[in-house]
Amino acid sequence: MTRGLLRVSSVCTTALLLLLTSTSWSAVTGKLAGTVADSETGGPLVGAAVSLVGTNIGSTTDSDGRYFIINVPPGEYVVQSAMIGYQAVNTQGVIVNIDRTVNVDFSLAESAIAVEAIVVTARRELIKLDVSGSTTILDAVDILAVPRKSVQEALALQPGVGVEGEIRGGSLDQTQIIVDGRLSVDERLNRPVMTVSTSALEEVQVLTGGFNAEYGNARSGVINIVTRSAINRPIWTTMEAQYYPAHTKFREPDGDAYGAGSLEWRTYGNDNTSTVLVGTKLDPEDASKTLPDTIHAGWDAIAASAQNPLGLSAADLRNKWRHQHPAWDYGDEADYVVDGAVGIPIGNDYGIVLSARREFTPYAIPQSISAYTENLFTVKVNARPAEALGINVSATFGNIEGVGSAQPGGTPVGGARPGVQREGLSTRIFRDFGPDIQLLNPVLKYAQYYYPNAENTQFGMNVNATYALSNNQVIEAGMDITDIEYDVRSSATHVSTNAGEPGVVIYNGTAGSDTVNSLPTGWLGDSSPDGTGLGYELAGDNSALDSSNFQSVRLYGSFTNQIGTRNLVKIGVEGVFTTINQFGGHRTPKDVVINEFTAEPTRLAAYVQDKIEYEGMVANIGLRLDVYNSNGQTIEPNEPFSNVFDENEWGNRLDPKDWDPANSLIARFGPYGSANDPITGASLADSIDVEDASQKVQISPRLGISHPISDKTKIYFNYGHFYTAPKVQWVYGYRYNQPGSISETGNPDLEMPRTISYELGVDHELMSEYLIRGSIYYKDATDEIRYLGYTSAGPQKYTRDIPYNKQYSDIRGFEVSVSKRIGKFVTGFLNGGNQTVTTTYLGDTEVFSQDPAEGFAGNKPVEETQPQSNRARPYGKLNIDLHTPSDYEAFGLPAMATGGWSLSWLTEYQRGNDVIYDPLGDYVKSPNVSNQDWWMSDMRITKNLSVANTDVAIYLDVLNVLDRKVWNGSMRADDMKEYLRSLHFDIDDPLVEETKGSDKIGDTPDYAKLPDRDQWALYKYPRTIALGLRVNF
Repeated sequence: MTRGLLRVSSVCTTALLLLLTSTSWSAVTGKLAGTVADSETGGPLVGAAVSLVGTNIGSTTDSDGRYFIINVPPGEYVVQSAMIGYQAVNTQGVIVNIDRTVNVDFSLAESAIAVEAIVVTARRELIKLDVSGSTTILDAVDILAVPRKSVQEALALQPGVGVEGEIRGGSLDQTQIIVDGRLSVDERLNRPVMTVSTSALEEVQVLTGGFNAEYGNARSGVINIVTRSAINRPIWTTMEAQYYPAHTKFREPDGDAYGAGSLEWRTYGNDNTSTVLVGTKLDPEDASKTLPDTIHAGWDAIAASAQNPLGLSAADLRNKWRHQHPAWDYGDEADYVVDGAVGIPIGNDYGIVLSARREFTPYAIPQSISAYTENLFTVKVNARPAEALGINVSATFGNIEGVGSAQPGGTPVGGARPGVQREGLSTRIFRDFGPDIQLLNPVLKYAQYYYPNAENTQFGMNVNATYALSNNQVIEAGMDITDIEYDVRSSATHVSTNAGEPGVVIYNGTAGSDTVNSLPTGWLGDSSPDGTGLGYELAGDNSALDSSNFQSVRLYGSFTNQIGTRNLVKIGVEGVFTTINQFGGHRTPKDVVINEFTAEPTRLAAYVQDKIEYEGMVANIGLRLDVYNSNGQTIEPNEPFSNVFDENEWGNRLDPKDWDPANSLIARFGPYGSANDPITGASLADSIDVEDASQKVQISPRLGISHPISDKTKIYFNYGHFYTAPKVQWVYGYRYNQPGSISETGNPDLEMPRTISYELGVDHELMSEYLIRGSIYYKDATDEIRYLGYTSAGPQKYTRDIPYNKQYSDIRGFEVSVSKRIGKFVTGFLNGGNQTVTTTYLGDTEVFSQDPAEGFAGNKPVEETQPQSNRARPYGKLNIDLHTPSDYEAFGLPAMATGGWSLSWLTEYQRGNDVIYDPLGDYVKSPNVSNQDWWMSDMRITKNLSVANTDVAIYLDVLNVLDRKVWNGSMRADDMKEYLRSLHFDIDDPLVEETKGSDKIGDTPDYAKLPDRDQWALYKYPRTIALGLRVNF
């Protein structure tokens, strides 16, 4: 870690020098352009001044009466044009957006005396004529109008955007998020981090189509977020709070999921030890019939049976069961969000913005940590010490805590467990429902071993300085610093017995059994460790751990030059230098498996782009150069049948405390390794080849064309190549199998996955209020990464998985939308689309090595994997906002009573996903049944008030307002099997050939066989009410 900190320090020093000597221009500003003419003659006025009122930003017209102002921060402005001998004109309501050119024309009338400026209001443009891709621009009003509690949730309502920020079929690591010019990304996972205060929000730009060459390490889309400034504004404050009263997040028809009201407590935990539970099961001979099924024979019968090897009494067995299945409280904590920001101007040229956010979301079922919590604090300082110089500094401190996705590994006492996930340790911290809701099998409800406590602490800082060389040339230098610390640890919720109570019986797979007072870390019981037919699993602490960290420094620079009135040229460079110190895996009393390495990947880039603007065409052309270097080494056996990775060879040399497999491999088997095997005495030197990974160089052309047919219609087309860096775990990661073989190695020589994207679209303005948009797109993704297995077929067996660029994806779809953002009483939107993804694995999925010396001849070929394709899943999102103006009077009531009301109705729909159903074990390869379609409606009712220069909004959210039963389907495997067999699918299944139908998974017709117990997790999202308050002053 010391080496990493020194490296970061060195890079920071370089960055400071860059700030003083280099140039850059971050993509968080816009441009104003237009003409100034004489109102009588129509002729151009030369030398007329155009300025942004209240700022020192301005320009003058040229010989053709044209002007332009670049480097304008997003926001709403009053733009003034003035000239001696003419009456000045102020155009108010001019909105400048990121990367946009806003046209404001002036017509000045001659005036011999000084008079006040004429005030006009700019027309709100719906068609962005200069935009050549699918782009959505939202402001704080748009975000806060819908019944959602975060920016991320609100963005998911836009066309092509998923619930976590994934865009148009791409995974989350293909999306880039930029906050005030700073890349907000977890470099270890190559995933964006969206943490921003809604109270500080100025504008959000969502690019889902083609985007310019300045944007790198993104293949699907870019989300550009700009927060509010404090310069040239009075002091301002915004505060918001949302409160969701304590509620359960599942429907529970059989009473409490835990405690006295639950089925298992009524059966096993009651005072009557002779209670018997009898259910039903499907007749294996006739799926239309059921048979009796004794689920629980009663504690009296169990005490006298072989299930009681210690000879405990029926009362002791019942008491042991009660202790091992605690009646945890849940659904008794309220969800809440508190968010606030304040902007403080200091004189006319300085300002500071402070913002903070806290979210507290209890999990749907008890976990080792009761809730997901997110804390965020940001400080942003804006300064303009000279007319041409602007300096911006921001720092963000964040903390997220909950249960994580890193899983225990190895082979603990009592059974095998899966290893740490391939995508990287602590890939996410679960929110709301906690662990993947479809994995909440009721069997695990009392065994909290699967998901460890997880915490991420984040720090981000951005420093940049802009300098206007002239009206048409701007330079800017910038630096990002990011540091993220991970802490994944034991959940410390293991089952233990109190003094005087019977111990827990551990069945260890042998004839005997052990009794202990607490369950060891990483221990997992057998299929029915509680002595009951229900088979609830017990377990010890989660054994996963992760104390990794990374530091990243990004340096970026560009020079922007407006050449004439037609060309806005930008040339830029960028460098990202990262140090990743990974230390994580699992630790149990039996074994320790740790994945440890230090990695220092680098990304360098340079680009040039030109925005060419004519009345009949706007073109965005660009070229980007990306250079990626993992700075790692490839490690390969230098013999075709080397058994370096054989568990016997490697396991005998594995010191449990020797946790760095890459260095260990090199030290023992590489060119500088020991001369002899410490066990066999055989020579091992040079038995593997070690080579530095090659540098990856990619060139990305970008082209976008917008053709305004009129001021109300445009068509556009874009094309581009886009690349992303591979995830760290794919590049550097190692994983063991026990007793010590290496089952997985990273590949530092991976190529950068590429997407070639095409889009064709049309925008049309209707009746000056409606914007109709439609687009079709195609994405050709190549060099995506998947694992290839190498298996030895000889007596010394081993299997090793290595990631390669051997996956191809074909993504195609269309999107349509109708929006009404202007209206006295009604606004809203309707959007939808359809998308199909086809994935093909290129080459073999597994290679078998067959050494002739081991008695085999030749190689065994492996069949190429066939393409996998799912049916399209059309979706739709509808929002209708009914509102009354603040001065609206009706029914003889004053405006205080009838004005300032709004009702926002939101409905979302998506077709159910397809799955494979294979009841006969015929190895069905393609999806043949589908899940129930998903839809839900939410509502927000708001009352807006203005009191003493303070705007107050009080609102009520009703989620799932129609109280629709939303299928979750979490049940035991045997219950799920019976349920599926009872449905009438439209498939060729001899078991149901007489009952073919059109059922979907999630349907519950009268003949559906639902489980007799634990129905509490079948349905999610019951109707929920929330209260909110927002204050602006």
